[in-house]
Amino acid sequence: MKWSKYNYIFISKRHGKFLYNSFNNILWKLSEESYKEIIDLKLNIKNCSTRSSLFNILLSKRIIVENDNVDKENFMFQHRLQAFDRSYLGFTIIPTLDCNFRCTYCYEDNVQPIYMIKKVEKKIIEYFKKNTLTTKTLNITWYGGEPLLNFESIVRITNGLKKIKKLSYSASMVTNGYLLDEGIINQLDDLCIREIQITIDGPKEIHNKMRPHLKNDDSFETITGNIDKLFNKAGNKISLLIRVNVDSSNSNYYFNIYQMFTEKYKGHHLLVYPGIIKDWNGKKGCNNCSFNKSEEVFFYMKQYEEFGIKPINFFPNHITPCVAQRIYDYVIGPKGELYKCWSDVGQSDSVVGNLFDNSSNSNLLTKYLACTDPFYSKKCNDCFFIFICGGGCPHQQIKNKYYNASFETCTYFKNNIDKFLEVHFETKSKDEIKELEY
Repeated sequence: MKWSKYNYIFISKRHGKFLYNSFNNILWKLSEESYKEIIDLKLNIKNCSTRSSLFNILLSKRIIVENDNVDKENFMFQHRLQAFDRSYLGFTIIPTLDCNFRCTYCYEDNVQPIYMIKKVEKKIIEYFKKNTLTTKTLNITWYGGEPLLNFESIVRITNGLKKIKKLSYSASMVTNGYLLDEGIINQLDDLCIREIQITIDGPKEIHNKMRPHLKNDDSFETITGNIDKLFNKAGNKISLLIRVNVDSSNSNYYFNIYQMFTEKYKGHHLLVYPGIIKDWNGKKGCNNCSFNKSEEVFFYMKQYEEFGIKPINFFPNHITPCVAQRIYDYVIGPKGELYKCWSDVGQSDSVVGNLFDNSSNSNLLTKYLACTDPFYSKKCNDCFFIFICGGGCPHQQIKNKYYNASFETCTYFKNNIDKFLEVHFETKSKDEIKELEY
C-alpha cells in the first residue's frame, strides 16, 4: 500500500487544513486530529494498521492505493469509451460563413461568405438517417458566420431531422443576436432550439467598438432589444447564455454587463460568463491584448474578491473528450465539408472530410483523434492534473506540436490550486461544508 500521488495536502491561512485528490476529485477539510492522523499514516504507511477505520476510509476513497496506474488505466478506459460512444451525437452545422459583423478578434476573417444550398441540406438529412441507427440523442449547434443570415436552411434541415424515428432531437444556437426578431423567436420552439448564446462585450460604446456591425454603428441597442423580445415571448422555454469576450482592453467592464443582465432578467434561465480571447491562429484583436494564463487567473480572482461573483467554477472538473476527440462528432460546413473543431472553420487545409465524396484527411484526423491523447504524452502522463486538464485544447495542442505555435495548454488550476479550492470552500453553504469536513 502507498500514498496516492494524486493526493495534495495544503494549509489555508483563512480556513485551515485540506486534503484534495485529483483522481476522485474530492476535497476534505481536515480537523486538527484528522490532519495529524493522516500525516502520520502518510509517513508511516508501511507500519500502519490495516484494520483501523481511518485506513479503510482512505482506501475506499483511493487516498491509499496499491498502484496508482490502476486508477489511471481505469480512467483512460472510461475516457476512450466516451470518445467512441455514438448513443449521443453532438454536431455543429454552419448554414453560412457570411457574417453581418466584423469583430476585431474573429478567427474566421478572410473566409468566403458561402451559403448552404438545398442540395447540401438534403445530404445532411440523408447522412443522419443513415448514421443514427444506434443513436438515442442528437444535438445540433447552429453556428456561423452568422447562422440567422441563412435561417431558411435551419428550418428545412430541422424539419428533416425531426422526422427521423426513435431519435431524440434538440438544438442550440450561437448568434450575434442582431437578427433575432419576433418572427424568428416565434419559431424557436418548433425548431427545438432550447439554448441560445449571444455575445455582448461590454457597455454600449465598448461593445460597438469590439463588435462592429457592417452598417449599424449601434448594434448594442438592437441586440439588447431582441433579448427583451426573446424573454417576453419565449419566457423560461429558452436558456440564454451571455458570453462576454474578455481581454485586457475590456476586462474592467465585465462586471457592468454581468450586473446589468443578471438584475434585469432575474428569474429567467440566464448565465453570464467570460470568454477569454485567445491568440487563435496568430490573430489578435489588438496588439498584445490577449490574456496569458496568469492574467486569466487574476481576472477570475478579481471578479470574486471585488464583486463577489464566480465567473467560473472554482472547483476542478474531470475532463470528458472534446468534440474534436469524439470519433463520430463533426462540424459540417456550408458546402458539406467536415471539420473537427470550430477554430478550423473556413480553413481549407483543416477540412477532414466531405459528405459528398467520403473523402478523408486521415493525417489531420489522426492528429485530432490520437495525437492529442494526454496519456501518450510523457509530460501529461505524469502530471497531477491529468484528470482535470487532459493536456488542454486539442486544437491548441496540434498547433503547438506541428505548427510551431506557443499556446499555454495547461489548466489554469495548475500553480493556483490552493487559491481556487479556498474560494470553492468559501462559497459553500454550511450544510455543504459539513459534507466536506473530516
